[in-house]
Amino acid sequence: MASPSLILTLSQDVRDLIKVLAVFQELGVSLKHIESRQSRSDPAAKRDYFLDCGFPQVSSEQQQQTLDQLITQLKKISSCVTIPSSPISGPESLSSKDGKKESEVPWFPRTIAELYKCCTNLHKFGHELTSDHAGYGDKVYEERRKFIADLAYNHKYGNPIPRVQYTEDEIKTWGVVFRAQTALYPTKACKEYREQFPKLFEACNYKEDNIPQLEDISRYLRSRTGWQLWPVVGWISPRDFLACLAFRVFPTSQYIRHSSSPFFTPEPDICHEVMGHVPMFCDPTLAQFSQQIGLASLGLSDEWIDKLAALYWFTVEFGLCQEDGKPKVYGASLLSSNRELVRCLSDEVERKEFDISQALVQSYPDVDIQPVFFVAQSLTDMRDRMIEFTKSIPRSFGLKYDPYTQSIEVLDSCRAVEEYARDIYYEMGVLQDALKRQTVFN
Repeated sequence: MASPSLILTLSQDVRDLIKVLAVFQELGVSLKHIESRQSRSDPAAKRDYFLDCGFPQVSSEQQQQTLDQLITQLKKISSCVTIPSSPISGPESLSSKDGKKESEVPWFPRTIAELYKCCTNLHKFGHELTSDHAGYGDKVYEERRKFIADLAYNHKYGNPIPRVQYTEDEIKTWGVVFRAQTALYPTKACKEYREQFPKLFEACNYKEDNIPQLEDISRYLRSRTGWQLWPVVGWISPRDFLACLAFRVFPTSQYIRHSSSPFFTPEPDICHEVMGHVPMFCDPTLAQFSQQIGLASLGLSDEWIDKLAALYWFTVEFGLCQEDGKPKVYGASLLSSNRELVRCLSDEVERKEFDISQALVQSYPDVDIQPVFFVAQSLTDMRDRMIEFTKSIPRSFGLKYDPYTQSIEVLDSCRAVEEYARDIYYEMGVLQDALKRQTVFN
């Protein structure tokens, strides 16, 4: 069982926090990370505490027993205990071929509403900075990050994404990045990016003196490839992040990097999201590839989640592809970082031919410049390899995304497979009719 994260709501009385820590000590549960913020329910009198827990190396059954005891004790102290659903709610009840429950299958969202819970299960709050961050100690910047993070924190599923009125300083920082990156794209970005990026100028008001709004971009994306953006407060777990990709949903930050470091940020910001990711999500091939990674992750073990997260890292974030015999960039982290965009195509780095089996296990630094890159023959070849690779995923059931209902269908029985076959038969009829009409009328 993966170690869970908890969010507790406590009074401002420090004695309540002391009681919570005493419970952790009594049960032998460690705290790997703790953060606090004003409570959404009562900002004046309460605080929310984010706790990343660590359990002893014991069996999953013993961990679950300890977790149950922990929750019971915390509910005596906290007015609200929010528990991420995937590690705690228990395994999803899926039927195997012999009809038994597969208790080893981790929970995963089936509907778009369930998915929303994944975006609210924080792995780390986004507004609290570490000492090595360029904005650390800048109280004005930190308060501004918290204000923007609160917009996402209070956002409700189904509502428009909150619009941010960016400050003059924030727009200047955006302008510095925008000018520098757009000067490099003609020679360093892949052709798919070069085709899609200019379309965003008119459709979403991309320009040097304006930071585009996520709601406008999300509507445009839905009309192009069926993807949409969801605002998030901070980091969500790799499992939850990959689950979002399965639904063609991309968790997105709205705050911007510190003005003193415009060409590098250790975490995703608005420049990274809308200059790096969005243009490539407008490309059907990359959009499909990203969803395939997400679908592949559903119901897999933590070990496999780590592998697929690495694959995502070396492709969607830091990927290169061949174009006319030369490497070009399609990875979002490269396209949004001036230093990395230049460096990744230089002789300073190691470039390997794209190989999924190698990318799954390649180590990487997640907050520093990258030493290794994988070069795909093309985005189409990379997507096709991914589709073929998913056939080897160790899972006893199939999955299908239904774009009409925005839900995941589990193909774990003969009946489910037969219903899917009927859908394919209908679509084949449409295709055959179209081909026949081409023959008759052309």
